[in-house]
Amino acid sequence: MAEFTVNFAKKTLASLLVQETKPLISVKKEVESIKRELEFIRPFLRDADTRAAVEKEEESNGGIVGIWVKQVREQAFRIEDVIDEYILNKAKHDEHGGKGLTGFLRKMRCFVCDLKARHGTSSEIKDIRSSLADIRRRADDYKFRTIDQGDVVPHDSRVGSFFIQDAELVGIESTRDQLIGLLVRGISNRSVVAVVGEGGLGKTTLAGKIYANDTMKKHFDCQAWITVGKEYLKKDLLRKILRELYRSTGFTLPEADGMEEKDLIMMLREHLTDKCYMIVFDDVWKIEFWRDVEHALLDNQKNSRVMLTTRNNAVAEFIPLSIVHVHMLEPLSSEQGWELFCRKAFGSDGCCPPNLTKLSERIVGKCGGLPLAIVAIGGLLSRKNKIAPEWENILGSLGSKLSTNSHLSDCKRVLSEGYYDLPHHLKPCLLYFGVFPEGCEIRFGRLIRLWIAEGFVQCNNHLPSEHVAEEYLKELIDRSLVQVSRRKASGRARSCRVHDLMYEIIHKKMKECDFCHFFDEKDLSHFSKTRRISIHKCANGVLESIKNSKIRSICHFNIDKLSESFMTTFVADFKLLKILDFENAPLDFLPDGVGKLFHLHYLSLKNTKVKELPKSIGMLVNLETLDLKWTFVIELPIEIKNLKKLHCLIVRLFDNKGPYGDKAKIHEGFGSLTELQQLRYVHGNTEVLEELKKLR
Repeated sequence: MAEFTVNFAKKTLASLLVQETKPLISVKKEVESIKRELEFIRPFLRDADTRAAVEKEEESNGGIVGIWVKQVREQAFRIEDVIDEYILNKAKHDEHGGKGLTGFLRKMRCFVCDLKARHGTSSEIKDIRSSLADIRRRADDYKFRTIDQGDVVPHDSRVGSFFIQDAELVGIESTRDQLIGLLVRGISNRSVVAVVGEGGLGKTTLAGKIYANDTMKKHFDCQAWITVGKEYLKKDLLRKILRELYRSTGFTLPEADGMEEKDLIMMLREHLTDKCYMIVFDDVWKIEFWRDVEHALLDNQKNSRVMLTTRNNAVAEFIPLSIVHVHMLEPLSSEQGWELFCRKAFGSDGCCPPNLTKLSERIVGKCGGLPLAIVAIGGLLSRKNKIAPEWENILGSLGSKLSTNSHLSDCKRVLSEGYYDLPHHLKPCLLYFGVFPEGCEIRFGRLIRLWIAEGFVQCNNHLPSEHVAEEYLKELIDRSLVQVSRRKASGRARSCRVHDLMYEIIHKKMKECDFCHFFDEKDLSHFSKTRRISIHKCANGVLESIKNSKIRSICHFNIDKLSESFMTTFVADFKLLKILDFENAPLDFLPDGVGKLFHLHYLSLKNTKVKELPKSIGMLVNLETLDLKWTFVIELPIEIKNLKKLHCLIVRLFDNKGPYGDKAKIHEGFGSLTELQQLRYVHGNTEVLEELKKLR
């Protein structure tokens, strides 16, 4: 996450140097110097979240890495702030003009103000450069090594999955028998079975039960189990396969440490020539894994089989479709989850006391069918008194207990690994699910447009940003971090969510890196450094809590009331806002001052009682999304034509009582919105059709 923040700051600096060279001529050298400092720092940040997590887990170094990363992130935030404020001030000055003496005096006043702004920018940038230089020196003083992408959070050995008794397993029998049938029957060609599913579903346990099954042992001449993990060297992997296969067949492996890759492959192929073999590759992360082993695993036409487990569907997709069978492992059903929980929480008889039934059902529901979570939480509760208040307390504080309770540590590690393995550009996309309330189903279109407005989506000259964002979301789904919750009749995904326990991990991480502060009735603490706020149920006291902050995003959920002072204050005090999401909020009007939010990219008034837009809406020259669906806006102001960066304009009346049913009137001139990609639903006539011809 820290690397994304620094990259974003670098991109902001680069953009400013290209667009604003003249005004910034006095500080250009300072800006270039900051870019160089960020370049020096960036290698230390690669997977810095992982390093800080390891440090915290091991309680080592006094948290130095985490503190250092936080300092870097704060300076990156300062860069974003100073540049956004400079651009805002410059835009204000550019608005003023006019002819004659009055116009001349205005220009002179703006010129003086511009000089002051430039001087302030220069001073701030010098201070940032000095701070970054100090931070880099501290990295040298602490002897930080470059953090490689392969660093991972340490986790307990997966060997324990082999020794789970059958009596402790629930819901595995039919899947086990189905996959055994696939492995021992079928074509003579070598084939692959890939078991795919999110962390904690029991992929390793399932594969272990299949591997140790008597039917498998009798059917195959030799077997090997290889735990792969996130990173490996190809030669080490080949040696490991050789060692396990030789041990399986009772042969002594010749000295292989000094052998080259080609020789290792040849030795493997020779050893497998006349054997019906079965190899399990557990915990595969690398998408191109199959490319590293396919030539070593000889297709000897003897019904040989390969099985692999992975969280990432893209690993299975990389294997040729003609030889792979992909089994998507599903969570336990509610009945199976209940059975497993009762066994763990209440002992061998598995009988839940009546006073704990409803609480237990809520706990099982929160586990979302993940066997690892059910077993961990059930084991924790088995040691607690069987009284409702104590169990209620555990349920309410599950997020903190994931980090502090030893019974839940494995569960936390397994779920966290998926986040730490993400490339830096996908980490903020996953964290964004924490902006929404727990269990919330988020529409694809809404999420994608918010990501784009936040600047999370990297520009691609060949593809529109919406398409790139869809690829991001697909990758998160493929990695089993995001779940598709609803689909359209066509089968295409409509909405998504994250698992409740993953949500707890996201929420904790979100707070650690000042990504977003979640305000609700329980928490109205003061936050000055957060970049985003999410207001849930209660808006009272929020403005006081975020005083002097430089927030970029405000989202509202389940709000009963928004005062007029709240609406006018945020417009006046938070000039750097990029996102205002009022969907479903009790909002009757939009203040005229909204036009002063120069940096605003996203404005949603969906399902509010707003009846008209202020004319100042035309001043939002950076607006990309304007969502007016299910409002009472029957006519769009003519100033809409000034929104040259608008990508998405959605209008639809709450009822059919407008002059044009549920459609709104749009004025001539909107043909100038050449970036527009979505327009719905406006009243059509010949003038509207003429304007549509002008759009690309």
